[in-house]
Amino acid sequence: MPEITWKRAEIQTRLYDKIGQSLTGVGPCPRVVSFAAGYGHIDETTNPPTLESLPLSASEVPGFITSGTPEASMSDGRALFVCAIPEDAVSAPQKCNIIGLYDQDDELVALASFLPEWLAPGKRYENFVYITFPAPEEES
Repeated sequence: MPEITWKRAEIQTRLYDKIGQSLTGVGPCPRVVSFAAGYGHIDETTNPPTLESLPLSASEVPGFITSGTPEASMSDGRALFVCAIPEDAVSAPQKCNIIGLYDQDDELVALASFLPEWLAPGKRYENFVYITFPAPEEES
C-alpha cells in the first residue's frame, strides 16, 4: 500500500522576502494576523485522495470558505497557529482541506493542506498550523 500524505505545508516565497526586508531595515517584521480556509490542491480521483504540491507564490487560498483570526504562540522553535472555524461559518456542509496564513499586509505567507474534513453548520472546527524554525546545532 502506498504511503499516505496526511498534511503538506509550504512557506510562501514572499515571507522570506519580508523577513529579509525586516532584517535589513527596509520593511516591517511580518506577523500572522488572519487565516482563510478553503478547498483545493487535491486529487480526489484516487483513494485515498492525494494532496497536490502547493505553490510557493500563491496570492490567495483556493475555494475560499471562511476566514478568521488565529491564536498564536511560540515555543521550542515552533510558531503555532490555532485556526478555529466557528459553528456558524457555513450554512451547509462543505469540504475543507486548506488553510492559509495572512500577514498584516493581507498577503498570503503560508499554506497548509490536509485530507478533506467536513465543515458542518453548528460544529466548531480547529486546525493547527505550525512553522518550525530549526536552530543550528552547535559543533562540539
